[in-house]
Formats: sequence, C-alpha cells, structure tokens
Amino acid sequence: MDKTSSTLAMTAPTVWQAVSGDITASTDWGRNARIHIAGGLGIAPEATLTIGSGSVILVDPGVGVSVEGCIIVQGTVENPVIFTCQDRNAPWGGFLLETGSSQGEFTGAIFTGSGADPDWFGNNPDHGHSHRHEQPLLYVSN
Repeated sequence: MDKTSSTLAMTAPTVWQAVSGDITASTDWGRNARIHIAGGLGIAPEATLTIGSGSVILVDPGVGVSVEGCIIVQGTVENPVIFTCQDRNAPWGGFLLETGSSQGEFTGAIFTGSGADPDWFGNNPDHGHSHRHEQPLLYVSN
C-alpha cells in the first residue's frame, strides 16, 4: 500500500477571517479560504455553508459547529479542506447534526484535533451512549 504524505505550508502573513454565531443565509467561503472559527458556529435550517477546496479552518478550543441546515465541504485529494485546532493540547469540539433538516456532505476533508470534552456522552446524557466517552467529531441523530 502506497502512503502519500504532504505538507501544508502557511506563508506569513496569513490573513484569517474570524467567524462565529449563526449563519442564517446561504454562505460560500470559496476556495483557499483561511477561516478562524472563534466561537460557537450554527448553520440555520434554511442555510447552506459551502467551503471550497484548499481552505483551512482553524477552530478555537472547545468550539463546535451545530448544523441544522447544510454544510458542503468541496475539498479534493490535491487541495483538501483542513479543519484543525490552534493548539494540539486544546482540541476543538466537533459537528452536531441533530435535526431532520441537518445535512453534511464532506468530500476531500481532513479533520484533526477535535474531541474537546473527554466525557461528552456523560455530560450530554440525552445524546445516547457509546463505548467511547470523548466528544465525537461527527454526532448525527434525528
């Protein structure tokens, strides 16, 4: 089996667009975006968030993304979309898709450094249970 590795080089200065709060209308972050999710992010039922290839999404510690609408990640093998944390010792949360209107389409995406809550299922008993206790990267229910 061939293993391929690649390196993402961030050239200084990188300009990050800070976002948080609710996305209530369809939004396209485009290709090669540099997005800093600085606080809880929600995608409303009538909204779609589209993220283009080559984008890097930097997420603050403990921050999650609640999807009641739709998220579409359009990465490729050559230009993936990367979701990562600022500090490997302080992970971000994850994605919550909990309503009948929640949709997620993830293509060519790399996720690192999620799972902030080490006892997520214990702290959220209405979300069921798992043999694992930490916060999941993707929690899907209806």
